[in-house]
Amino acid sequence: MARVLIVDDEKDLLSLMSEFIGEDLGHNVVAVESADAAVSALTEPNGIDLMITDYRMPQRDGASLISDTRLTHPELRTILLTGQCSEEIQTSLEAHGTVCLKKPVSFDELESVITEQLRL
Repeated sequence: MARVLIVDDEKDLLSLMSEFIGEDLGHNVVAVESADAAVSALTEPNGIDLMITDYRMPQRDGASLISDTRLTHPELRTILLTGQCSEEIQTSLEAHGTVCLKKPVSFDELESVITEQLRL
């Protein structure tokens, strides 16, 4: 199965997504609470296949994290979770291989997008 990095400063949501993706979907999960911790996780030797990040986080937002990650890991598939995902933002993100999902997202939709992203 894939190694999935989940980045969210909301501990309850991070725990819930980690459990769903790890236990229900069977992926190996690396869960972190900040963009800086995500950057560190991306340097681990086993690598990351997919990164799911919240948009709004203290110090650094998810879009900035994705943009910086593209420089060192251009092949990394990414999903951005946000309360606001306008068509313009979604089009811009998708042009760079990122899927934007509007919160709240159902587990069915999340599973579908994860499966799709890991197939690419």
